[in-house]
Amino acid sequence: MALISFGLVMLALTIMSSLSATASRPGVESRVTQRGIDFLRDVGMKKLKEKIYSMHIPSQSGKAHGVSYEVWNLKVTSFNITYPNIQLEAGSGFNIRLRGIRVTLTGDYHYSVFVISHSGRLDVNIDSMSASFTIKVREAYGRPTVESSLDSCMFDAGNVAVHLNEGKPSRDDKASRALRDALNGRACGEIVNGINEIMEEKLSQLKVRYPIRQILDLDYSIVALPFFSTNHMDISHKGEVYRIHSHEEAPLRIPEIQPDTDVSRMAFVWMTDFVANSAGYVLHTYGYLQHNVTEKDIPAGSKISLNTSGFPISTVFPQVTKMFPGKMMQINVKSTIPPTMNTTNEKATIAVKGKIDAYVTQPNKSLTYLFTLSSQISLSFKFGVKSGNVTWVSELVSSSVKLVKSAIKDFKIDILKKMLPIALKTQVIPMLNKKGAIGMAIPSYNGVTAVNTTVQHASGHLKIGTDFATL
Repeated sequence: MALISFGLVMLALTIMSSLSATASRPGVESRVTQRGIDFLRDVGMKKLKEKIYSMHIPSQSGKAHGVSYEVWNLKVTSFNITYPNIQLEAGSGFNIRLRGIRVTLTGDYHYSVFVISHSGRLDVNIDSMSASFTIKVREAYGRPTVESSLDSCMFDAGNVAVHLNEGKPSRDDKASRALRDALNGRACGEIVNGINEIMEEKLSQLKVRYPIRQILDLDYSIVALPFFSTNHMDISHKGEVYRIHSHEEAPLRIPEIQPDTDVSRMAFVWMTDFVANSAGYVLHTYGYLQHNVTEKDIPAGSKISLNTSGFPISTVFPQVTKMFPGKMMQINVKSTIPPTMNTTNEKATIAVKGKIDAYVTQPNKSLTYLFTLSSQISLSFKFGVKSGNVTWVSELVSSSVKLVKSAIKDFKIDILKKMLPIALKTQVIPMLNKKGAIGMAIPSYNGVTAVNTTVQHASGHLKIGTDFATL
């Protein structure tokens, strides 16, 4: 009995693990279509067989019809489900139908009745077993919850044959009937209990935050009741990035994701600009977007130097070179507002704004203040997929630089204003596009990889669709 309930619950657990996704608008929405469910079912069947073949079946004992019995050393020698079917059920969850279940086991037995007792080996062969049950999916505390009921469960043990090695067919028949009756009488209770307790406990431990570089947390908890139709299920996720171990809400607008009926892939993710913008808010607010640039930050062998007599300082700021020849500079860079991402139907635009404080380093390591600049740069990105990698093409949208204040009389930045867009177009953009042409690999997980992946731009979000394949 434990074997049957374990197998059915494990199959359901494998499907439900795909849900590891405020009544407020979601920052991220995900969808698994019926084709995706079918793929997960097939992967789940493979894992189910592996677990059942390796599982430990506890010893069984009891008394029935005046016969005391004990069975131990039980081992599954074969297991198969000919027709596993997991169907999305509109408005509630999953309807699971399993037909053609076949199980064979071997083990040791002992029984006694009055003064008669016997021990030996037994073989159990069960075929044509079938089961069906419904799993309703809800939401609680940001996680999916599940529930099943006896009313939704049907079970038929099918053909049950027990062979005891004492050579008495009549006792084989009695044992077969007893096992079949026990299965038919208890299976649904075991299945429902397994879903409502074992499966629910697993889901209660589901992680809903993903750490990013030990400073950020991506919260993908569920913020609304999962939606089920006959061909897909949709899950709404928080999709906010927080400072790690913190839960301060970003005062940002969440773009609306327009209704979409696309089921052409196994799975979809709609990721709004809110995800990137909440990350930018945290990074700016807690001072992660600032850095004091010194000569140590310049790569060895680079033509660029922070020496006031070297390039580009002597070209861009000749007044500094004249006043402080041959000295090293320190450039303190800091964001002044959170960076933003704005996606349209054609592209995603990222804008950053910050200030630059420039100093000269004196021989005694003290700093002499020179000037403060403000700068704003906007870059566009068009995302795509090539050879399994997410790729991009970047362009300069705009750039500007202004003098905020200066300790140098009549300080001019005209050359810098002219050189900034040129430097961005000839140095930064080519570097970004060189990396973008190669792209970033889409990671695989537990032997499953994404294939036929697409990325589409839309107002306020990116839409990612993909199929899956086993490695």
